[in-house]
Amino acid sequence: MDTKESRIEKIMEIAHPGGFIDESMIDEIESIDRFAMLIVRCGGGRFICAAQDVKHFINIINNERTDYVRDVSVAPRG
Repeated sequence: MDTKESRIEKIMEIAHPGGFIDESMIDEIESIDRFAMLIVRCGGGRFICAAQDVKHFINIINNERTDYVRDVSVAPRG
């Protein structure tokens, strides 16, 4: 049965230890749950967004060249 918990487990199996992910994992995570919340850490701050939006926002940051992306990770579940 496909549940929110089972999707989170699948995402955590894909992620590196600590929940960190690299660019090649974003599409796979999006295919599991496009609304999975990911943390994007930049040089000047951080933000949380849905997996479906991560690449879009990273492209904006890279194109503006006013900041840089340090890493992306899975947001912890409380």
